[in-house]
Amino acid sequence: MKLKPFDKVLVRSAKSEPWTATFYSHAERGGHVTLDRRALWTEGNILPYDDMTSHLLGATEDFVPPADEATLFTCGQWVEVRCGADKLFVKALYLYCDQTWDKPVHFVFDPVKNKKLGITVGEGIRPVQASCT
Repeated sequence: MKLKPFDKVLVRSAKSEPWTATFYSHAERGGHVTLDRRALWTEGNILPYDDMTSHLLGATEDFVPPADEATLFTCGQWVEVRCGADKLFVKALYLYCDQTWDKPVHFVFDPVKNKKLGITVGEGIRPVQASCT
């Protein structure tokens, strides 16, 4: 997170506290300082105030950054994708993301069918879920 003096920020002292607005001052060794010097804010308790965070003002919910579909997965990572008529999740090897379409298309290799598949997030792609032991 790169902040400059006088940037608008949201801060909160605890998860149960609402986000409040103030101005950023500078970084110090243990965190960030706002102009009103109320506290030394650590990562997660200070956010830039912008279009992605403005809805948090006065709320206590956590900030969940939007996922960048193009960088969700890395080449060689095992993922689960929905495919076939039954739309069940199957394990596949992630290849790459093609962003030339209206929404990113993730290409994977299904080793069972020995086939390359193109999947969008809406169709169903996720990291391999941890298995119970």
